[in-house]
Amino acid sequence: VAAGAMGINEVQPYVHSHTFQMNFLGFLRMYRATGDASYLKKVEGVWADVAKRQMYITGGVSVGEHYEQGYIKPVTGHVVETCATMTWLQLTESLLELTGNPKYADAMEKLILNHLFAAQTIDGDCSRYHTPPNGDKGDYFHGPDCCSSSGHRVISLLLMFLYATDNDGIIVNQYVPSGVKIAHWETEVVQETRYPEEERILFHVTPREAVAFTLKLRIPAWCDQPSLSVNGEPQANVEKGRYCSINRTWKAGDTVELLLPMRIEWKQHENYVQPRRTHLQGSEFEEMYEADPAASIPVALLRGPVVYTFDSAWQKLVHPDSPVMDAANVKVDLQRAQAPATVPAPERALGPGLETELVGPDGKSFKVLMVPFANVGRWYADGNNRPEKNSKTFTYATWLPVAGG
Repeated sequence: VAAGAMGINEVQPYVHSHTFQMNFLGFLRMYRATGDASYLKKVEGVWADVAKRQMYITGGVSVGEHYEQGYIKPVTGHVVETCATMTWLQLTESLLELTGNPKYADAMEKLILNHLFAAQTIDGDCSRYHTPPNGDKGDYFHGPDCCSSSGHRVISLLLMFLYATDNDGIIVNQYVPSGVKIAHWETEVVQETRYPEEERILFHVTPREAVAFTLKLRIPAWCDQPSLSVNGEPQANVEKGRYCSINRTWKAGDTVELLLPMRIEWKQHENYVQPRRTHLQGSEFEEMYEADPAASIPVALLRGPVVYTFDSAWQKLVHPDSPVMDAANVKVDLQRAQAPATVPAPERALGPGLETELVGPDGKSFKVLMVPFANVGRWYADGNNRPEKNSKTFTYATWLPVAGG
């Protein structure tokens, strides 16, 4: 696995992903304790294998609580377990800390902005066991069990993932309205932003007195045209997929502006296969899959790092008189549909919304609001008339079939 010659699923098939990942965290502890680089190399190999074959577009991992063979990633059913989300974030953060490679911070961003909060109800009182990219709202409430606690636990850890330091200065790994005080340089850095709803991020740097250090900002690999300025002066060497280092003597009132333009696009599913569910005899985890050839390849809507979904709960809120459309029956006509347009998000939704056209089962186009996948935890439309918690009242779809495809 470390050499890229085999998949981690071949080491011991159908092992709980969350359990595997806790073992990999143990390997990294051994590396810290002993300096034996073979531990790190093994975990880097595992991470690369999972990220290539088993990581969903939303950043989550696990199929039926395990890693599957090849590129099998069902879009519905028992996939992306919340426990696996927790340890995948912890594992990725540990690799970031040990290597300084921004690809790990990029992967964390994808998971945090998309799948992490999708697994939590909008009321914040429960975390889902599995949160597939396409599905219904009928299984949020369960437990108490491992996932209902892991969801809250990993959210409580998020503050540890935003900033870091090294010998040279301060590192910003994630972009969110926040601030940090670094005692070594007697400096406070405050982020002013509505990212990822907006593309602009301001950093207000306030040292106790003038002090020299390096401020390193992660430039996401997804952003094709980033730009950065310090006190209004454009900076060079702002390259995607790297950290941009600003080495200067900082004074109170210094301001850094980072712009991360976000492209709106329909993205085709990579290495798509049609999964067929079977059962593994004598195992705690009965679900397993075989791959059949795919007749057509679905697409998903993205804006920068944010994945969008057609969610009938939010659609009902925006168009209260429209019938509830089963998300499993809609398609997108990429030839006829207008380009998605940015619109304000509904109240209490993470945004912005994207307005586009989909095709219903009758073949007719209709206008819809697509919302960030993180909003699927809304399991009701009317807060005063909520359905029974486990009822399958609303459906959602991130991966959409292409009409005529």
